[in-house]
Amino acid sequence: SRRYAGGWVGADALLTIHRLDYLDAANDIDSQSRLSTLGVRGFWAMPGVRLQSEWRATEVDFTEYEAPRRTEASVSGTWLRGGSQLSARIDHDSFYGWFWSGSAGHRTRHFRMHVARSFGAPTFNDLYWPLLGNPNLTPETALKAEAGWVGRMSFIRWDVPLFAARVRDGIQWIPQSDGRVRPQNLRDISTLGAEPTLRVAFDGGSWRLDALAQATYTRARYGRARFAGDQSVNRRVAYVPEWQGMGEATLSWASFFVTPTFRHTGERFTTEDERFPMSAVSLWELSAGTTLRHRRTHLTLMWRMENALDRDHSYIRWYPMPGRQHHFSLQLRIL
Repeated sequence: SRRYAGGWVGADALLTIHRLDYLDAANDIDSQSRLSTLGVRGFWAMPGVRLQSEWRATEVDFTEYEAPRRTEASVSGTWLRGGSQLSARIDHDSFYGWFWSGSAGHRTRHFRMHVARSFGAPTFNDLYWPLLGNPNLTPETALKAEAGWVGRMSFIRWDVPLFAARVRDGIQWIPQSDGRVRPQNLRDISTLGAEPTLRVAFDGGSWRLDALAQATYTRARYGRARFAGDQSVNRRVAYVPEWQGMGEATLSWASFFVTPTFRHTGERFTTEDERFPMSAVSLWELSAGTTLRHRRTHLTLMWRMENALDRDHSYIRWYPMPGRQHHFSLQLRIL
């Protein structure tokens, strides 16, 4: 990059080659693939303004599919001034044609708002993953809006965002009747929710307390009917809980620290017509450690116990999660 016309202009290039040999004897899968990507990007930027263009070509060789070459190109621009932001982007995908997206937002000391229209094309994994990909997928588009209140009082901070979204043809990997997980377009999905967060940072001199509490409410519903008598209309989206929450607190003194963590995932349904509910899951974790310092060298030793109460649970039907687990780590940093 270099300075030009009152700003910075630059370009870069990318070449990647990935090879995957996927073996699954239990399901009689023996797949080989190679993914090659060539891309270039150019930009011009000055304070408050950025223009960018990208081009990328991808070729994939699979033993199960014949995947055509895919090219993607985009032009985008962003404008920033004070607490305001505007952006626009135009994409062309050789598989799916032309799409546009953009966003606008504004932020003050105690308030923020943001609206955006986005476009997401299926990835090659979505389309061609061995025996599980779905080459009939279409791109997903979304219209999203968010507004939030941010505040602080002494050692307490809070953030209360409200959000809404409308997603068309949303892509999600869903368990099928044979137990395998495959990607699907989920038609129209409307979402409303809130995610209040509370943070505490208290310094007691020889000790310190950092705590976080967060709750998430998500009302996600399927939209228009696909056929006469569709029982999923206005039903909850599969595997999306209405309530989630977490809390953790880190108490540190001298070179030692200990952190208990609580996580909760509410009831989920595993089908589009709200059959086969999965019970709520509440788990505890515990971690502790110490950091040894010598001049510019820091050595951190940490132990973490997940699922401390050894509860049987799963987040996806037919996929049980591990019981109690112990993890040990060592990190060396030279500053």
